[in-house]
Amino acid sequence: MELSEHDLAAYLAANPEFFERHAELLTTVQLQSPHGNRAVSLQERQMEMLRDKMRTLEHRLAAMMRNAVDNETLACGTGACAAVVAGLRHGWLQGAVDVQTHGGELTISWAGAGQPVRMTGPAAFVFDGTIDLPDLP
Repeated sequence: MELSEHDLAAYLAANPEFFERHAELLTTVQLQSPHGNRAVSLQERQMEMLRDKMRTLEHRLAAMMRNAVDNETLACGTGACAAVVAGLRHGWLQGAVDVQTHGGELTISWAGAGQPVRMTGPAAFVFDGTIDLPDLP
């Protein structure tokens, strides 16, 4: 019986305990490293993949934080809440998060989908004005 690459991949995906029953394969299977012309164990290859994924996520978080700093206004609680919720949803942040803004430190928490985002911190009156609007029908 000949087993195709697709069949083998499907079998391993459907039987994750395979490597528990055959743990010795984890150290004997050699894969090509994407970072050079050398063979590495399955475990080492998995660690390389996880490190690469972590680096990618760190770069994305850094870019998000740069954008947040570039776009910050004096009292941008809405933007701070949105950034924290994004970080929590992606697993980059945990629990209540303290955010330093030009207007002071905010603490932002969110219990998950369907729950309110809670923001606490200093509040100050920073603007007063009037606007004349035309009569609306």
